[in-house]
Amino acid sequence: QPGETLQALAKAHYGSEHYAPLLMHHNHLAAPEDLAAGSSIDIPDFKGLFQGEEIAFIFEPELALLFKVREQYLGIDKQLWEIRGNVGRGRIDLPAELSSTLNVCSADVDKALEGFGEIREGVVYEPRGLLSQLRMLRDNLANLATGSNDGYGYDLDMVHQRLAIALTYGVVWSRHGFR
Repeated sequence: QPGETLQALAKAHYGSEHYAPLLMHHNHLAAPEDLAAGSSIDIPDFKGLFQGEEIAFIFEPELALLFKVREQYLGIDKQLWEIRGNVGRGRIDLPAELSSTLNVCSADVDKALEGFGEIREGVVYEPRGLLSQLRMLRDNLANLATGSNDGYGYDLDMVHQRLAIALTYGVVWSRHGFR
């Protein structure tokens, strides 16, 4: 549609504009500006963004964990925004169910971190950028689980941003022969 951007498409199809780089790489665009008016692109389900990527074969269990984390977070994202409302900065009392989900997400990211840190056949270098983003994501989720609240929602938005950056680094790392 005229005026649509990769960010708008990512928000509509994947829940956050931060997944636009994955959509860009899936469609083999060098830059978001390469999406010309009137052109068509492939918009698969989220897992489909990784179809045919080497990372999906070598690190399938780790990706499955990160897909699970994304789905779980999408399931509570709106609730977190609503609970926080206009309470301002500081700790808030989260319902035990939300806190538990965030802790499970953090633990799953930690498991994925361990797997991505293992050198496997065909993997030349560890994915430093991916690992760094996942560490920050794990810590962000753990902080949110304690009721941490920055007062304006940046910490909530960072969950999608860190996950999207980590996954994008993973695709690029994979396309460069895990170098």
